[in-house]
Amino acid sequence: MQVELRRKFGLGAPDSRWINVGEISAEGDGAGGGGNGWVILSGHDADGAAGINGPMNRWYGGMVHELGHAFGLPDATSTDGTCMSATFYSYPNCTFSQAQKNSILNGRYGSFRS
Repeated sequence: MQVELRRKFGLGAPDSRWINVGEISAEGDGAGGGGNGWVILSGHDADGAAGINGPMNRWYGGMVHELGHAFGLPDATSTDGTCMSATFYSYPNCTFSQAQKNSILNGRYGSFRS
């Protein structure tokens, strides 16, 4: 998907003009994730967001987590209450820390908010 979209639209890798969110039918290791302006949701992620295969809060939290990666945030090193840690499983009871917010706003994709 990334290669096709990059070719079709002349996107860079990364390309700060775009945040790309896609759903693919692939499953297994490496089938989904996020980073450098991309969020790729595997089939079970999309199903979960539709209320299939478990509580929706886990899937919403997972998508927020992956969007954090798309905006350049790394995984948290501990379960610290942020959506970049395993706390995303209890979404909406997670948030981004002020340092994470600053990183998004001051990072490559910060202009995306305007």
